[in-house]
Amino acid sequence: MTKPLPALSKLADRIAPENHHSDATRSPGDDAWAVHNRAIAKARAGESIIILSIGQEANETTPEPIVQQAVDRLQAGDHHYADVQGSPELLDAIARYHHRITGQRVSAEQCTAFCGAQNGLFAVAQAVLEPGCEVVLSEPYYTTYPACFTASGAQARRVALRAEDNYQLNVDRLLAAITPNTRAIVLNTPNNPMGECYAAADLSRIVQACRDRGVWLILDMVYAELVDPDQLALPHGFDGADDVVISVGSLSKSHRMTGWRAGWAVAPQRVADTLKDLSLCMHYGLPPFVMSAAAHALNNDTQTPKLIREALTQRRQLVNTHLANQSGINLIDSGQGMFVLLDVTQTGLSAKDFAMKLLDNTGVSVLPCDGFGAAGVNLIRMCLAVDSQDLVSACNAIAAFNLSLSA
Repeated sequence: MTKPLPALSKLADRIAPENHHSDATRSPGDDAWAVHNRAIAKARAGESIIILSIGQEANETTPEPIVQQAVDRLQAGDHHYADVQGSPELLDAIARYHHRITGQRVSAEQCTAFCGAQNGLFAVAQAVLEPGCEVVLSEPYYTTYPACFTASGAQARRVALRAEDNYQLNVDRLLAAITPNTRAIVLNTPNNPMGECYAAADLSRIVQACRDRGVWLILDMVYAELVDPDQLALPHGFDGADDVVISVGSLSKSHRMTGWRAGWAVAPQRVADTLKDLSLCMHYGLPPFVMSAAAHALNNDTQTPKLIREALTQRRQLVNTHLANQSGINLIDSGQGMFVLLDVTQTGLSAKDFAMKLLDNTGVSVLPCDGFGAAGVNLIRMCLAVDSQDLVSACNAIAAFNLSLSA
C-alpha cells in the first residue's frame, strides 16, 4: 500500500508559474524565463549570445566608490548582525532620496530596507493583503507580480492595456475594477514591460479614489530614475497620498547594483511598523556592508543614473533606426525606461516561439511577454542595456530572422 506523501501548502500553487495553475482565468503563457534560461545555458557552453532578455547592464559594473565603501566596511569588521529595519545611516539616506525624487517628506522610521525591490514588494503584499481581498494589476505586468501579490491569499483583478489605446493606462477602466473587496492597486512607473509613464491628472484621480475607498496604492519605482525627472509624474504630492501610497524602490537599475540586493519600502507609519515586524521573522536585516554601500550610493552618486539615462536614449534611437519599419513586426516604444517591445502577431508565431527560434537561429535572446499576462501574449521585450555594437548586431539579426519567416 502506497503511503501518502506530506502535503504542500496552498501557497505552493499561488507562487508557481502561471502555466502551472489549473485556474482558467490565469494567463496561458509558459514559464516567462524559459528562453532566457536557455540563452544563459548556451552562453555558458561557449556559444556567442547577445542577451536582451534581462534588465541588467551586462557590460557595466557598480561604480568603484560604492564598491570601495563596501570593501572598507568589510575590512573594518562590519559584517555582523545589523539593524533589522535598516541601519540608521541607510534609512536616513532613503528618506532624503525619497524626498528628492518624489517631493514627499518622510521620516527614517517610515523606511524599511529589503533585499531588493522584489523582496520589498512581497513584504508589502504580506502586510496589507489577505485571503478574501483583491489587488488590481495593470496588464502586462512584470512576470513576478501575480505570485508576489497573490501569495498573501488575495485575488488578482487584471486590467489589460489595449493596443487601440496605444497601450496607455485607461484610468476609467482601472477605477472601474475596484470592488468592495479591493485592498490595493499596484502600479509600476515607468511600467515594465511597456515603459509607460503615467500622467499627473491620472495619478491624481487614482490617489483620490484610493483615499475615498480605503485602497492602498502600491508604487513600484525601481525604474523611476531612468526617466528624465522633468518628464516623470508621481502621485506623492496629491491630497491624501500620505495616507495611501506605499513606494518600493532599489538601486539595482539606477546604480548598476542588481546583485547587491539593496532595496526599500517607504510607507505610512503603521505599514512601516508591520514591515519591521515582518523583517524580523523573514530576513533579519541586510548585510551591514551592503547597507553602507547603498547609503553611499544614495547620498553621493547622482551621476550614474544620468549616465544610464543618456545611454538608454542613444540605444533607443538605434533600435528605432533598425526596427521601426520592419514588415511583419511592430515596434512599440514609449520612449522611457529600459525596454522596447515588438508585437509579432503578424508573423504567425507566438511570442515564445518567435523568441526561441530567434535564439536558436541567431544567438539573440529576447524575452517573450507570455508570462506578463494575457495582454502580453504576442509581445516581445528587448532590453536596451547592452553596448551599441551588440545592440545593432541584435537588431540586424532580428530583422533578418523576421524576413526569413516570410520567405
